[in-house]
Amino acid sequence: LKDRQDRLHILRGLEAILLDIDKAVAIVRNTERDDEVVPNLMIGFGIDQIQAESVADIRLRHLNREYILKRTAEIERLEKEIAELTDLLKSDSKIRKVMIGELENVIKKYGRPRRSEILYGDQTAEIPEEETRVESYPVHLFVTAEDYVKLHEETTNDAYLMFFTDRYQVYKSRLDDFKETKISRLGDFVPVELGMEEGESIVDTVVHTDYRGSLLFCFANGKVARIPMSAYETKQNRKKLINAYSDKSPLVKVIYCPENTDVIMISNVNRALMFNSAQVSEKTTKNSQGVAVQTLKKNQYIKKALKASESGMENLSKFRGKNLPARGSFLRDSDIREQMTLEG
Repeated sequence: LKDRQDRLHILRGLEAILLDIDKAVAIVRNTERDDEVVPNLMIGFGIDQIQAESVADIRLRHLNREYILKRTAEIERLEKEIAELTDLLKSDSKIRKVMIGELENVIKKYGRPRRSEILYGDQTAEIPEEETRVESYPVHLFVTAEDYVKLHEETTNDAYLMFFTDRYQVYKSRLDDFKETKISRLGDFVPVELGMEEGESIVDTVVHTDYRGSLLFCFANGKVARIPMSAYETKQNRKKLINAYSDKSPLVKVIYCPENTDVIMISNVNRALMFNSAQVSEKTTKNSQGVAVQTLKKNQYIKKALKASESGMENLSKFRGKNLPARGSFLRDSDIREQMTLEG
């Protein structure tokens, strides 16, 4: 539209010259200084500088009625195109129609079936087949500190397991992939079962039955990242995702929040802070370093994080941080029931 408007503007100047070509030739010939030609044309024909410069650039042999008429014959076409483009730009539906038409032409000219598959940065080269549905029934899951798995927590055999490791990766599996065993048995060794890297160890484990809600990553520096569970859902049954969480600070705890949840963080100087997961803005990037939640001084760090409902703490309201970040309040023996200690 801008190109056509500029073109029309120049042709309007030529149209003005057409009224008296001899006058234009006389102005050019009789002007003594080159830098005075344009101003004299502007004065002589009432045109602006852009139009006058265009006229001044025409070779003398072209300053005739035939040449100018041929040039100005475009005016009517340009006016029509400018009106159509102006009308087009006022209508989103017309713009979409043009875009669709152009894309359809690209498809006709260049379209062909894709011969390869796109892999993104967090995908591994090996893509197992789509997972199959399994019969759901109650089981118990138990995860030991030595990374052995036993079915010793109330859930279902079709639940998902997410093992977050110290290499900032997550390994995903179905509980049904592990063998059922007796409580007295060691169970399955997770690093071997999931093909973890040598020396890689599990930091935390999350159990869930669907990809709703979000995960809270609580870091030693007092920051918390809230990532939607959907960020870890994949169409293929891939067992490993890289860049699963931020590497900017040691990970203390991963807390699964199917819905908004109160969480307690405790520093190494026993300051406790309670906040709700809704107070932490959700980030779509899995390795986001999060936002500051608990304020720490030099040499202080977060040593523990857990759901408030699982903390065994009394007088929870005094630890709630209404505005984040916050320092939290000191945790006393009177605030703790028997199942939790200040050292835990």
